[in-house]
Amino acid sequence: MRFNDDVRVTQFNDTDLLYQLSNGVVLGLAKGTVDLISSLSLKEDFNTTELIEVYEQLQEADFFETGDTDVKKVSNSQVVTAYLHLTNKCNLHCVGCYSFDDKRNVAPDMTTDEIYLALDQLEEVGITNLVFSGGEPLLRNDIVAIAKYAKEKCSISNIVMITNGTVFNEAKILEISNFIDSVSVSLDTYSAECPSFIRDEGIFSRIMRTVDFFKTTKVKVTILPTLHHGNMSDIHKYIELSDKTGVEISFSLLSGCAEGELKDYLPTELDIQSLSRYVLAGAVSLDDTQIGSNCLTAQDYCGAGESLIAIGTEGNLYPCHMLMDDQLSLGNIRDGRISEYLSRKSERNAFLGNISVDSIEGGCQQCEARYLCGGGCRARASYASDVRDRDPYCSLFKDYYMSVLEMIT
Repeated sequence: MRFNDDVRVTQFNDTDLLYQLSNGVVLGLAKGTVDLISSLSLKEDFNTTELIEVYEQLQEADFFETGDTDVKKVSNSQVVTAYLHLTNKCNLHCVGCYSFDDKRNVAPDMTTDEIYLALDQLEEVGITNLVFSGGEPLLRNDIVAIAKYAKEKCSISNIVMITNGTVFNEAKILEISNFIDSVSVSLDTYSAECPSFIRDEGIFSRIMRTVDFFKTTKVKVTILPTLHHGNMSDIHKYIELSDKTGVEISFSLLSGCAEGELKDYLPTELDIQSLSRYVLAGAVSLDDTQIGSNCLTAQDYCGAGESLIAIGTEGNLYPCHMLMDDQLSLGNIRDGRISEYLSRKSERNAFLGNISVDSIEGGCQQCEARYLCGGGCRARASYASDVRDRDPYCSLFKDYYMSVLEMIT
């Protein structure tokens, strides 16, 4: 039997590991089973109960070649998550903010009708997870109308709003809570007494007021601290805050270049090792990663431009919310449709079509966990050195996935 082109095979301990990249399925078989299957020609050759069961599993998960040359690994229907940046305006000045550039608080945002146009196009390509981001979304006077349009007109099943928590308006929060499913409140410090790390001073109490008020609504509330060198030793304090307030917590990873104002905040290898211990203990969930989820997913790429896209405040379509570089723009929603841009993205932008974990430098090609981490985040790699280099948090992902492989093989 011939495996299709989206299947990868590795060995770990006494197990053959099969990865179906087009649908994310991971299967483990006894060592040597893959060679045996490859030597067989027909279903009738699977002459034991065990082999028949293996055949049926593999066939159901589309591991075998079908002869259909029109089937593509990437299709528009696979794009499931979109970040929609509603405004470049923000009332804070956070060090390292990925959306902080010379447009902040100066450039005009899309109009309400243009945002509706973007939402219509996102519905067209099958978006099921939508993230409202910015800037600060609650600074838009039409934020409630936008959320209502996304939920009721476009029927987007899961809508998340990211907010810095300092813009407090009871009426607006109550209204928007009818149309969003969850809110992620960015956090810098873990108490009013803790000096700020990368954000404005004296905002903790204002943020917690917003958290407490959102808790009175039906919206799921998550606090979202950003981990960096300055606070990596305080992870337990953020977890204590989560327990005390009764809301979920997820951590984001600081990403940035190794120079300028971010240099002193970038995690050291010791910081990453410390974080790894929390992750392996199941005490920490990391935003925008597969780490800590209950299932393994086969992947050879981070998903930027495939399962994930982003729309900037000027209407440009980007591979993801952290790769909003004009050189990576696929087009503008005012000039064409997202479905059209995605259908020809490999022609418009070689970045999206050519990078996989098997082409990433820095040891990825030899790593036994490469089809689980997918090479990590291309944005973090580009900030640290080069888009085709390894993710600077590589050791974190490798520790986690190697530990998982030890447990399941």
